Amino acid sequence: MINNQITIKFISVVIILFICSSTSFSQTKLDTVYYDSNMKVVENLGLAETYEIRFIRKGKPHGLIKRFNKQDDVVESTTYEKGRKTGPYTLVKGDTLIKGTYKKGKKVNIWTYEHILDQNARMEVFDSRGNQLPSMDLPNFSTQGKDVQYTVEKDASFPGGPKAWSMFLRKNLRYPSAAKQAGIQGQVLLKFTVSKTGSLEEITMVSSPSHDLTLEALRVLKKSPNWIPATVKGEVVSSEMTIRVVFGLGRR
Repeated sequence: MINNQITIKFISVVIILFICSSTSFSQTKLDTVYYDSNMKVVENLGLAETYEIRFIRKGKPHGLIKRFNKQDDVVESTTYEKGRKTGPYTLVKGDTLIKGTYKKGKKVNIWTYEHILDQNARMEVFDSRGNQLPSMDLPNFSTQGKDVQYTVEKDASFPGGPKAWSMFLRKNLRYPSAAKQAGIQGQVLLKFTVSKTGSLEEITMVSSPSHDLTLEALRVLKKSPNWIPATVKGEVVSSEMTIRVVFGLGRR
């Protein structure tokens, strides 16, 4: 009799949990939105430059939401809570990688705008209320217990600049045969640190359309000579860089 009562209670709990889960799931739906080059909503992928996969809860965006280009590379990533952006944010816009943090829909803490293979990288800092701080306040700003120590005056660069980097890629980059036969193309975004001596360290892949393309991009980057390190007030410092290696098949 006792065993039967326990079994009945267990079944009742399972049914209640299932009903609660079903109710919660029914309140959240998956949605796909297509955008043209001007970020206007279009009807389908054929007319779109990018597309966004998002969850909608109670009519508002909710959770981690990512936007992709036609090569399925992530170009925008953010988290929504009750319809407002909250948490880490990343956006690839043209040749610029934008990274920052949102809190209840407002920019907070440090935002960086890194121009790929360019020396015009800049940084913005916001307080906890979303107010941008003037440059004179940067040395005193603190985020997550770590003080902002400096702003890079001259970013690290490939010896000879962007043109030399392009020539280096043309000479050394090899299109993986498997990816070429499969018609896979797109860009590989790599992030790394240029040390004080110019050596490349902590190389990681940010996004890529193919494992083979990733391996080739990593191989070529590791083959490159030492870079010219960044400087702050005339002093050499280590710094983070992000570059894009593009694989294209052209017209077929």
